[in-house]
Amino acid sequence: MTIDALQYDGTHLGGLILPGLALQRDALLGSTAEIANKVARTPGQPERPGFFATSTASAIERSAVIAAAAAIDRCARELAHNGGQSRVLLTGGDANELSPWLATDCEICPNLVFEGLAKLFEQRSLD
Repeated sequence: MTIDALQYDGTHLGGLILPGLALQRDALLGSTAEIANKVARTPGQPERPGFFATSTASAIERSAVIAAAAAIDRCARELAHNGGQSRVLLTGGDANELSPWLATDCEICPNLVFEGLAKLFEQRSLD
């Protein structure tokens, strides 16, 4: 997962690279045999809605998305703290899963990369 901070004029302020949802989940399951064994033995049970998970399997699933959302929210707060306005755009395969967990308003942009390429092409065509 990458987080990039841009000024309104497009100047890149910097960013972060974090493990995405699948990597976070895989790291827990791959590095901790006891958790993997417990998840494998736990029969599927309906998960109650809310912040806290009620099974090991759902705790792994939910913790990954909460950690990623917390990082995004923290970045938005940091920009606001430094006097900037934040507009959070989500793209990529995890965008729909992440958006409900964000405290920050966000916009899902499934074609953000292509839209950016089109703007760049348009800009360069005018030059």
